[in-house]
Amino acid sequence: MPEVLVVHCVDTEGIFNEGLDATFSRINEKTGISVVPSEDNLELIRLGKHPQITTDASLLDLIDSRQISFIDNLDDHHDVLMDLMTGHRNKLLDSFGKGYVWTWHTLDFVGFKTNPRKRIEGHHPVFDLFNRYIEEAKKVTEVRDILQWHYHHPPFDGSGIKSGVDWFQRGNYSEILSRKILDRMWFPCSFRPGEHIERNAISFWLEQWFPFDYASRSIEKGRGNEQPDDDGRRHDWRRAPTEWGAYRPDYRDYQVPGDMKRHVARILDTKARAYSIDEFEVEKAFEQASKASLPVILAVMNHDYRDMRPDHTHMTELLRSASEKYPEIPFRYCHGVEAMRRHLGLESMPPIHLDVNVSENGRQVDVMTDRNPFGPEPWFCFETNRSEAVHEPLYRIGENHWRYQFQIPLADVKAVGLACNDDAGNTSVLKMELPSGKIRRAEYNYEQ
Repeated sequence: MPEVLVVHCVDTEGIFNEGLDATFSRINEKTGISVVPSEDNLELIRLGKHPQITTDASLLDLIDSRQISFIDNLDDHHDVLMDLMTGHRNKLLDSFGKGYVWTWHTLDFVGFKTNPRKRIEGHHPVFDLFNRYIEEAKKVTEVRDILQWHYHHPPFDGSGIKSGVDWFQRGNYSEILSRKILDRMWFPCSFRPGEHIERNAISFWLEQWFPFDYASRSIEKGRGNEQPDDDGRRHDWRRAPTEWGAYRPDYRDYQVPGDMKRHVARILDTKARAYSIDEFEVEKAFEQASKASLPVILAVMNHDYRDMRPDHTHMTELLRSASEKYPEIPFRYCHGVEAMRRHLGLESMPPIHLDVNVSENGRQVDVMTDRNPFGPEPWFCFETNRSEAVHEPLYRIGENHWRYQFQIPLADVKAVGLACNDDAGNTSVLKMELPSGKIRRAEYNYEQ
């Protein structure tokens, strides 16, 4: 059925503090002219009256008040997000009478040596914060939001304002995900890369665990805001499809459709210095849907550390205009997992059943599933008595049967954790406490 699936992913990072020094650092980098940071100089540049700097449209966009205004304290963060999640959710209902949906991809800011933007540090605080926000919003209105995963990889120098591209150095993601299993009984099925960064090596790693990847920042050439050919250090998506939807990446090039298993969706910013959603892109999704046999994903993203309400208004105005031009094409608000299922025509099925057995001598752990997981094996981790969260690979014994051999005494192990996804994004989590053998299970994203 022709349909546009509207997905709004949020890089959910908590509060953010960026002062004038950082703004002028970008101005100096762009213009090559060193200007003393001050509100007066910023206003002169905006008015085009600074004696040293020529103000053009790209510079104005760089210093747009929405781009350099941040929420820097938790009280304001709570108030803005609650107003968004309750007061704005139902301002434009979709074609099925439902309110807006956000997918909150939460970040754990760990592994960095500096924190100049005064982000919330540590494992779980942003994840826990948005769990509370969702529960609070549910007391006021219907909420169909979900949490998923967002990750910034530390660079080689540990700077808290940069991102690394080599995941095989400083691999904090293993501990982050293991602690989500062991501490929160949770695991993601959908990923949002920090600064939109992926590489072939990252693609191979993601392929083992996550069926859905909202990452491709591709845009048609000649539209005035595409990525320059010489700027591929970070968000390089120049070869990726520019049609709306999702593709399976190639083994040799993550930007090209191929035979890998996970699906990478195209996603643009609601409002940024480049790669922003606009009338052309929204209408393109409706036009594409009018010719498609399955629904089309129209995905956008932004950050929670800015006031998201103007972005939400902008997005709903674009949707209202496009739906008036294409009255025969319905649009549906979805979280990221539901949208992928509808777009790909995936059938709903119960989550995978995980099971675990620890041998009497305590050295051997057997892991079983009732059907194939998305990747080659379930995620296996354990917690030591020193509160270390350790991720280790399993080795296959047979069909849906894997094993692990401890290299430390079982008395030093506090708990064992498992998680996996199926092809449709149903998530299964298991934790066994030791030495009691008590097992807890959790399931996510299963919709009958």
